[in-house]
Amino acid sequence: MEDFNSWIDHCGLIEMRSLGRRFSWCNGQRGLSSSWEKLDRCFINASCLSNFPNAVLSYLVRSTSDHSPMFLEMKKDPFAYGPPPFRFQQMWIDHLEFRPFVEQVWQEEVAGTGLLRLALKLKKLRGALRVWNKQIFGRTEFHLQEIQSQIDSLESALQQDWDPITEQELLVKTAELADWRRREETRLAQMAKLR
Repeated sequence: MEDFNSWIDHCGLIEMRSLGRRFSWCNGQRGLSSSWEKLDRCFINASCLSNFPNAVLSYLVRSTSDHSPMFLEMKKDPFAYGPPPFRFQQMWIDHLEFRPFVEQVWQEEVAGTGLLRLALKLKKLRGALRVWNKQIFGRTEFHLQEIQSQIDSLESALQQDWDPITEQELLVKTAELADWRRREETRLAQMAKLR
């Protein structure tokens, strides 16, 4: 351990700040025999931190392993200029309300004929989808953070005093988080293809 600690000091590494969950490992036990620890950490040096001042680490929800996956975001420029261009999101297709919503907007009458009518319908649909996206999905990372904080408080409550109702709520929230994570993965995969 002394060699490892001296190597960390020699390289000038500092532990990254983390958001969300406090613990990265769970023994996988249920009830009173469960325990949580922060075993997994991420280090960064000063030059990397100066290039990415908003870099942040998050511990994701455990799935098949005892360890939580670590999600590292290297945020360089926090400012975005101008309105973002409209992009169709693949995650919309999986939502139950998507198709009826599109059909409803598409069936509304517009003035014009031929291609002009098609262009007006597409423009109307684009605006309606932007509003619908904000209402239904909002920003997926905020949903993920909110659900993760609820899971953290439920896990803290279980660590303090085990309760079967709280454990059931934890399972429901974990399933909900998995759905939002799948949506976020779809969104990020689509962004990666665009880049």
